[in-house]
Amino acid sequence: MLDIENAAGGGDYAKLTNKNVRSFGWKGVTVTVKDRHSQQPKTILSDVNGIVKSGELLALMGPS
Repeated sequence: MLDIENAAGGGDYAKLTNKNVRSFGWKGVTVTVKDRHSQQPKTILSDVNGIVKSGELLALMGPS
C-alpha cells in the first residue's frame, strides 16, 4: 500500500511537518451534550483553558 504522505514529501514526511503554527491555544471552552439516556444536557467540559505546542499531540477522550 502506498503511503501518500511519505511519497509526497520525498520520504521524510515533509507534508506532516508544521512550519507555520508554533502553538494552538484555547480559553474558556465549555461543551455541553445531550445525555444518551435521560436526554438532558450534560456538561463535559467547563471553562477549560489549554495550549498545544508545535510537535505535541493532544487527545480528549471519554467513555465509549
